[in-house]
Amino acid sequence: MMSGTVLTNLRVLFVTRCNCVQLSLLEYLQDLEIRHMPKVKRIGSEFFGIDSNDGVEKSFSNLETLDFGSIENLEDWDLNMKDVMPRLKYLAVRHCPKLK
Repeated sequence: MMSGTVLTNLRVLFVTRCNCVQLSLLEYLQDLEIRHMPKVKRIGSEFFGIDSNDGVEKSFSNLETLDFGSIENLEDWDLNMKDVMPRLKYLAVRHCPKLK
């Protein structure tokens, strides 16, 4: 069985057409692009694998680019970006027609 720390040095991640993504322990990740995830209805701490007991200070501390696209059923975004992604420079949310 693989340890949860196998991808700790990952810098770029592109996820598409995946229904079971759980993102966590990727503190060196700099670029994240997520596309075509029809089952996703909410973006919050649970989507990024953040447990309220663990705190958010190390979650995505190096993420600079976050790009969401074609998440047709996304309705809600409930995430404090400054705490979770303090170095974020670019955020794109496209083709999410149900997002409020």
